[in-house]
Amino acid sequence: MAPGTGVRKEALLAASEAEDTSADEHGFVHSHLQAWPQQPLQTLLATHCFEACSSDNCQLPLRDAHLRSGWAARSRAVGITVTTIVVTSVISAAVWSTGSNRFLRSHTIMDTSSELWEGGAFLDHQDPCHQYTNLQLVTTEYSNLGHTGPDLTRPEGVSWRVEPDVQSKASVGHKELLVHASATEGYKPFSSALNRMHGKFASINLRGGSAVNLTFTVQDTKSREPVVLPTFSLTFFDLGVDPINNAQMQRVTLNNFWKFFLDEVTEVDVSKHNDGSTTFAAHTYLGSNHAIVDPKLVGTQRSQYAFSVVYRQASEVHCHLRAGPGDKPRLFTFAFSPSVLCPVKTADIRPPLGDLDWKPPLEVPVTAGPGEIFLRWLVQKGDTVRKGDEICSVKSLGGSVETHKAPCDGIVQEMQVSLQAFDQLDARLSEKTLAVIGRFKMNALELPHAGAHVAVAQQRTFFVRYAVKLHDLIRAGTVVAITRDDVGRPVEVRSPVGGLVLKLQQWIAEGDPVELAPDRTLAVIGYLLPLEVQGGE
Repeated sequence: MAPGTGVRKEALLAASEAEDTSADEHGFVHSHLQAWPQQPLQTLLATHCFEACSSDNCQLPLRDAHLRSGWAARSRAVGITVTTIVVTSVISAAVWSTGSNRFLRSHTIMDTSSELWEGGAFLDHQDPCHQYTNLQLVTTEYSNLGHTGPDLTRPEGVSWRVEPDVQSKASVGHKELLVHASATEGYKPFSSALNRMHGKFASINLRGGSAVNLTFTVQDTKSREPVVLPTFSLTFFDLGVDPINNAQMQRVTLNNFWKFFLDEVTEVDVSKHNDGSTTFAAHTYLGSNHAIVDPKLVGTQRSQYAFSVVYRQASEVHCHLRAGPGDKPRLFTFAFSPSVLCPVKTADIRPPLGDLDWKPPLEVPVTAGPGEIFLRWLVQKGDTVRKGDEICSVKSLGGSVETHKAPCDGIVQEMQVSLQAFDQLDARLSEKTLAVIGRFKMNALELPHAGAHVAVAQQRTFFVRYAVKLHDLIRAGTVVAITRDDVGRPVEVRSPVGGLVLKLQQWIAEGDPVELAPDRTLAVIGYLLPLEVQGGE
């Protein structure tokens, strides 16, 4: 089967205790769920995808008409019934030892590969993801969650521009939408700058040990009025346990959703609470081998640490995020699609490349844009380039051929040489660094005599202009040059002694990092050596 066709086989496991169940009009048996245990649901099935509903009257969606007709014809399915009871009994005995198996047996759908399984009979079936609205992230409109910035002049919250995929546009009725997240008071980010898109994922971060209540609202792009969608999906990725303190790094609590999905070999615990809400959290360490940055390219490991929820007739969704303890940012990464249910198979996708290391300010990255496809290199490693020289060509998200250019003069120090034509850069580069340009360093200013002194600039500042000229006579403390820090504040470079300005770093230009000058030396101050006088002169 071709990757992404999503043809599946599914099995409904009916409950066996008649006193704990009731049948709906389609002949399906549903448990009351009144005693869903507080304990986590561990790995629910050893080898199958898990789908569950959140309410007592949960029904399978319309795509399961084949299942309904099969179950309605029970008079022709004695063998099917026996098979179902045997499967139910085996799973119940292996996974559950108490009455908590009511939920598993009445609301589990097993995904076993490429066809719909109905009581032992295989039926062709369309992609199950087509019935769910899939909103693809386009860009972050602004980010000011909890009035913490970085866009402090914009209204509270984070707004993402999204596009329904091809299958969703007809039911949604909009070419573009906004999804807006707002926070309650007391939101404590580790860094508000991290509240943005990472590849094609959205991300919100919290300080360790803090929590926040969020409201997601689907809005019209022009009027900002709420838009009710037939289904609205959320997938949270990269849940895990901190390897240092062994505490859960992220806990996500939601309510009033229609159903949720877990990977066939999940590491996510699911806990139901008395107030009707449900908490999702992982119980093992995620590791670092998960650098796919497109929700539709969910690898095996990443899917095990993710979950998807689906809402019906929704324009607003509430959730509670709680960050585990620790001194690092706790990232909550998500997409507005049922990615656990609908991933593209990644068997034929080339694996992500390792990130290129670079050290600012002497090394500058050449970075890819969102959704780009690599075409070819236009330079080789070790080449000398000037600012504006073409480094490589790519196909943009809009379909045009564009080039990435050198951000400064220098030498091509590093390149992602393993990139091949038509590689999807979102999938192959986690940090989008295509190449690294090493800036040219200037020659050191030599001291003409032992009594000379130097004026040294502060680290991590950028040159603006000189305040003196060569051979000026200056006092100690005179401002020799003006630099600025990374937020634009002026930083003065003063002479440590009085004397003559003997040398200046003439090749430094406005905007250059002062580290281009060896030892950050911008000027030499001393005195003129006396002229030798010959006899009779």
